[in-house]
Amino acid sequence: MTINADTKTQRIPWIDVARGIAIILIIIGHCSGIPLTLRNLIFSFHVPAFFILSGYVYRKKNNNKITILKDIKHLISPYIITVILILLLKLISNAIYDFDSLKRFVHSALFGYGSTYENIQLIGAIWFLLAMFFARRLMDFIFDFTNDIKIQSLIAILFLIMGFSLSKYHFIPMNIDVAFVAVGYMYAGYLLKYFSLKFNITTLIVMLMIWYSAYSCSTLSMSKRFYGIYYLNFLGAIAGSIILFYIAIYLSKINAIQKSLSFFGKHTIVILCIHDLDWRLPFPLWQPYLRPYLNTPLYFPLTVICRFSFDIVLAILFVLISKLIFDYYNRIRKFKLS
Repeated sequence: MTINADTKTQRIPWIDVARGIAIILIIIGHCSGIPLTLRNLIFSFHVPAFFILSGYVYRKKNNNKITILKDIKHLISPYIITVILILLLKLISNAIYDFDSLKRFVHSALFGYGSTYENIQLIGAIWFLLAMFFARRLMDFIFDFTNDIKIQSLIAILFLIMGFSLSKYHFIPMNIDVAFVAVGYMYAGYLLKYFSLKFNITTLIVMLMIWYSAYSCSTLSMSKRFYGIYYLNFLGAIAGSIILFYIAIYLSKINAIQKSLSFFGKHTIVILCIHDLDWRLPFPLWQPYLRPYLNTPLYFPLTVICRFSFDIVLAILFVLISKLIFDYYNRIRKFKLS
């Protein structure tokens, strides 16, 4: 079996399933009370998997200007909208009470870090959108520079080393340093498609060995710029992602599972943005009910249920309302044209 497919004609079911699993893991990985072992397991590959998948479906563009505009619409616009919603929630809950606190928030939004750094507050999970935007620009640069796959690979490796090196000294605004690392994962995804990676039991065993070696020896957190044993974690994240893809290919053959997970996979950005709001709500309804379980084994699964339910319900409502608005707009447009 291969994971090759024609990305020009239609969506690839297993990719939507893989994205769906990955976004669920992101929600779980951010929940309070998560066991450290499970957290490290999830963090070892869940974010890199998104970059690898982006590289897998990457195609060289004839007009980079149009591509940039599309990425601004699909990545930067959701970031800005989410930042505005976060600001409104902070104002409602009095988390911003003077000009200095407002300035600190604007500062954190402009830097866009996924974790607190020096005196800059974290902006949350949407840091990923900025990193993806700039990683795509670096990917475009590689393919504009040359069509030689060997030279492309060398440039991707140089970007990767640059990203690892920068992380030792300073966080770069808008996660540009993370983008240097991310483009390494993206190009790895492109190579998976280019060489039509074959899945068999030998491949699975080798990937499991690589992933487990990385997971057991080091930890990975891209938002914190913590790459541990960077070369081992890089290979481990690729191996863990391939195992995820292997699972997604089989799950995509089960119709009910494929449809459910594909919904998450098709709307990962919507879910990610909502997920960045769920812990900021001024009146978190579930907290009084969770507090009695704070120091019990039930606390973590209950937190997962609360946050996951909130994120999915709002995502479904958003998609349905957007569809109604879009359909209404099309009807009005057709009526005017007629």
